[in-house]
Amino acid sequence: MTIPLKHRPDGLGEFEPNDVVPLEYGGTGETSLVATQDALGISDKLNRSEYIQHFKGVFTSYVALTEALPTAMDGDYAHIDSGSGFDRMVAIWDSSDSKWVISQANTGANTDEVPEGSQNLYFKEQRVLNTVLTGLGIGTPTDILATDNLIVALQKIQAQIKANSSANKPVNWIDVKTIAIFNVKVHLPGTTLKIANINGELWMKGSFQIVNQITTNDPIFTIGNKDWFVTTAVGPAYVGLTSTFALYSTTMSIYSFGFVQAPAINAMRFYCTQNTPSSESYNFIPFHVGTLINPAVGLI
Repeated sequence: MTIPLKHRPDGLGEFEPNDVVPLEYGGTGETSLVATQDALGISDKLNRSEYIQHFKGVFTSYVALTEALPTAMDGDYAHIDSGSGFDRMVAIWDSSDSKWVISQANTGANTDEVPEGSQNLYFKEQRVLNTVLTGLGIGTPTDILATDNLIVALQKIQAQIKANSSANKPVNWIDVKTIAIFNVKVHLPGTTLKIANINGELWMKGSFQIVNQITTNDPIFTIGNKDWFVTTAVGPAYVGLTSTFALYSTTMSIYSFGFVQAPAINAMRFYCTQNTPSSESYNFIPFHVGTLINPAVGLI
């Protein structure tokens, strides 16, 4: 490379129009740019196959880094930046342990600044609601204690409910003669009527025999305990209506029966909806009367 000389010190003579002087490159003794690059060994530095890009980028978390780059090479490194409030951390690949090693730890000021991991998850209402009751088993129907954990407490509650449920108790058929007052026209030795509380529902079965006519206004029996009332048709309407044959009738006569509830006198009365013969017997297969107001009445 040469440059034109525009001025010469006094005494050296005048410059000529084509005077030039060599300019040496970088102390290499070379006079061209290409020759100088070759002399310094940098002419193809950025294109050489020996050059390796070790910086692997910026990631929002250690998990994101390991998912994107599960393996790397010695010398590889990456930055982890979890966002505002965090300093940038450097992760360096450790080939001896085959993992990324954080060279700087970062602590957030509060949980809003700490990214959630994959194992130690944050408390969230929906996560609590979705938590399965692993380990829930059969408990004992005892009192819940302050020292009980949630699983034990639920087991005790479940056991108490089952213990007090009529569904888990044997059916207790009660002889109606023991809780009711019968019409004098009913032959008690020939009467086997029974009532029961089955899962909170009133049922009746059995038979009775009459020795004189009973009219529609004359109850067959009266239960003077409102605990046996049912939740439907409290008043003059019939509940638990059922029909049966007169056992000794020669004409296959069918008679209907039902209960009438009288809250004013705490009475539940059993009637025939038509006048009976002067002598007859009636048998009832178990029939449903209604839902009991007191679901515990009559239980063992």
